[in-house]
Amino acid sequence: MNSFFRWWFNTITSHFLVYNTCWEDPLIDKELLKLTPESTILTITSAGDNALSYLLEQPSCIDCVDVNYRQNALLELKLSIIEHLDDNALFELFGKGKSPYYRQIYQQVRTHVSSPSQQFWDHHIHSFKPGGKGFYYSGLTGYFARLLNYIIENKELSKEIEHLIFEENALEREAIYQGIREELFKGYWAKVWKWNGVLSLAGIPNDQKKAVGNLNLFMDRVFRKVFAENSGADNHFWRVYLEGSYTQESAPEYLKKENFSLLNRHIDRIYFENKSVSQKLASTPKKYSHFVLLDHMDWLASNNTPELEKEWRLIIQRASENAKILFRTAFSDADFIPTFAREKLTFVPVDKNLLSKDRVGTYTNTYLAVLDV
Repeated sequence: MNSFFRWWFNTITSHFLVYNTCWEDPLIDKELLKLTPESTILTITSAGDNALSYLLEQPSCIDCVDVNYRQNALLELKLSIIEHLDDNALFELFGKGKSPYYRQIYQQVRTHVSSPSQQFWDHHIHSFKPGGKGFYYSGLTGYFARLLNYIIENKELSKEIEHLIFEENALEREAIYQGIREELFKGYWAKVWKWNGVLSLAGIPNDQKKAVGNLNLFMDRVFRKVFAENSGADNHFWRVYLEGSYTQESAPEYLKKENFSLLNRHIDRIYFENKSVSQKLASTPKKYSHFVLLDHMDWLASNNTPELEKEWRLIIQRASENAKILFRTAFSDADFIPTFAREKLTFVPVDKNLLSKDRVGTYTNTYLAVLDV
């Protein structure tokens, strides 16, 4: 059965757009990475939001890689709008998630995107059409979000969750959450959402599920942290999947009007390629001061240890002095990193107070390491 779900996970994540928005908090990233104008960054593309957030720190370059060309197509569409149009066009598509002007906006930038991106968007730009569900309910994570919304509606908890999000008093938020948590995690639908086949839609392989343990208990802790202990009003990560759109007040940094001009001026510092981390590092002489690896090592640790070892050998070769490496994991420790690499790493203690402000909250551990080369 595990081999079937591994096949299923690999199949759907290699044939569809997986992430329609990033699922790591870039404010936490930037606090840990301490980016400067001299920084050279290698990061996995995902939806491109975080790379654009890093660009606001004006680093020397940001190289984005992803084995799924659809993720780079998403980033490229955002880059093209930033470079050739304006902040209103950017927010029409990626703020509202659907717009009556979606075809006009796309046609204005279509010739500025690469052939693979044209082929993808020619067939998928309808995700932004005003009569549909909207872009943030498309792609694999969008389908997962639809299911979660259906569960909330089925349990008739929509009003309570809206109250929870916008309640300013922390004690009142805790009381609201305690009133709905039992209903959230019981019954048929509380079982369906954590089936392996369903979790694959959110880019969560079976090995990560097993690493977390009891998913209901885990998500109970996550929801309590992000909605009760902290205010959900400015938590655009969760709100976009509950509401289908961002607001001007609650949106990723790249969508905020005041940041558009800076992004436009430095847009030529972002590059992207349809490659794995190893393929990129093996094909460039560049040295990187920062590596942002998201949680993809969880996948390699479970399924492709030789590739994980290869990646770390290449990271060591292509790292500049005292390079910083940021990654997240569902596992309780980082023992999956090859011994030869761990011997060169100094793990920097991550402030728990900082992590308590993480607006995503779904990773067991966040690690920052300095590489001694």
